[in-house]
Amino acid sequence: MKNFITHLSSLLLLALVTNSQAAVTYSAGHADIGLEYGGPGTLAFHAHVHTGATVDCVPLIADDEYEPDDIVIAVSTSAFHTQNNNNDLVAGTGVIVGNGIWRLPESNNPILPFIGFGAEELTAADWSSNLTITLASIISPSGNGHFSVYQSDGLGGWNFFMSTAVGGITSADKVEIAAEGHDHFNMTFSEAGNWIVNLFASGTHATDGLQTSNTYSFSFAVAPEPSRALLSLIGFSMLCLRRRRA
Repeated sequence: MKNFITHLSSLLLLALVTNSQAAVTYSAGHADIGLEYGGPGTLAFHAHVHTGATVDCVPLIADDEYEPDDIVIAVSTSAFHTQNNNNDLVAGTGVIVGNGIWRLPESNNPILPFIGFGAEELTAADWSSNLTITLASIISPSGNGHFSVYQSDGLGGWNFFMSTAVGGITSADKVEIAAEGHDHFNMTFSEAGNWIVNLFASGTHATDGLQTSNTYSFSFAVAPEPSRALLSLIGFSMLCLRRRRA
C-alpha cells in the first residue's frame, strides 16, 4: 500500500505542474540523460529510458527515447528523507540537519528513477575528449531551492559534481562522461514541487572540432513529503487510469 501511494502521489503532482498531454511520466527504473551527435552543430540531449522502466504507470516493453520536452521525471515520496548530520552533505546539498530532502540514488532502487548521464550513442574513436555536461541553471518551486549531483567516494565521503549550494552555479558544476560510457549519481532536491534543470554539453570531436550543444531543459516533479501523500491518492489513481486507456 505504501508503494502504491508513493507512485500515485508522484504522478498526480506531475499532472498538476506540467499541463501537457504530450509529456510522459517516467517514475521508476533505469534511464539516462543521454547525448547524441549527427554532425557539426548537432550535439544534443535526449532521455533514453530502458526496458522495464515505468512510463505512464506501466513498464516499457522495449527501450525508448524522448526529447527533453516530452518527458517529466517523477520523484516520489520514496525519495524523501530527513537530512542527517554529515557536514559534507549539508554543505553540498544546501539542506540543514533535520530538514527534508529528496534523493534519487546512484544505486538502483526499483521504485525510484535510476537515472544517470550517458554518452553511449557516441563512438569513442570519434571524440578526442570526454563529453562535459554542465549545469546552466535551475528553476525551483520557491526560487530558492538547491539541486545537487554527487557520488560516494567509496571511503565514506562524497564527491560533488553539481551543487547550487556551493558558490551558486559556476563552470565547475559539471559531469564528464566518456563517449560510449555512462554513469549514475545521487541527485537531490531541497523542496517539493516542479523543478526545471537546464543543461548544456560540450566536447571535442576528432574531425569536427569543439562542439557545444544548446541548453536543454529537463523537468522533475518532486512529490510532497509522505505525511501529505494521501491527499493525492484519488486524483493520482484517475491519472493512471486515464493514461492506460489512452
